[in-house]
Amino acid sequence: MNAMLAFDPTQRPSLSEIKAHAWYNGPTATHDEILSEFGERKQKVEAMLARQKEIMEKKKAMANQGKGNNAFNPVQVFRDLQVEQGGIEAFAEVADQTKLLV
Repeated sequence: MNAMLAFDPTQRPSLSEIKAHAWYNGPTATHDEILSEFGERKQKVEAMLARQKEIMEKKKAMANQGKGNNAFNPVQVFRDLQVEQGGIEAFAEVADQTKLLV
């Protein structure tokens, strides 16, 4: 693939060389496989966002009730993420997967 981007045109492979390459002729995902994969990723991201929203709502409720001296405590937010089902591990997994989308 890097050869196709070579600055010098004489160093680039021809179309016939590209079409003969294993990468070009390798397996590809079907439309259904792609839809399934992205559907699963979307569910994970939505679950993570819902957990984050719930944590923020809890923080706002605590601040409104006057509990604690600090309305935003980053240590407590991290602990809440750890307690939530899938917590920080789920966040890291989704973050890693979303890098593939960019």
